[in-house]
Amino acid sequence: PAKVAFGELAFAPDGKTAYVACDAKSEFQELAVVDLATFEYKSWLTSDIPWNIDGIEVDEKSGSLAFTTNSDGASDLY
Repeated sequence: PAKVAFGELAFAPDGKTAYVACDAKSEFQELAVVDLATFEYKSWLTSDIPWNIDGIEVDEKSGSLAFTTNSDGASDLY
């Protein structure tokens, strides 16, 4: 089995999914949506961003997602 590094994690308001930064798919810690019942990756949200995700925030009422990347030493907000 391959080793995976996990970083930031935030739970979605529905209580059924979580957003997690991990390098299971590439050399960078990408933002994945994980099904908490099965612990399977449902989708990858940042495959087109070549930087590590280093911060995740989810609004508990609206479910809006914000995250930051470490872009060559500077933080970018998405």
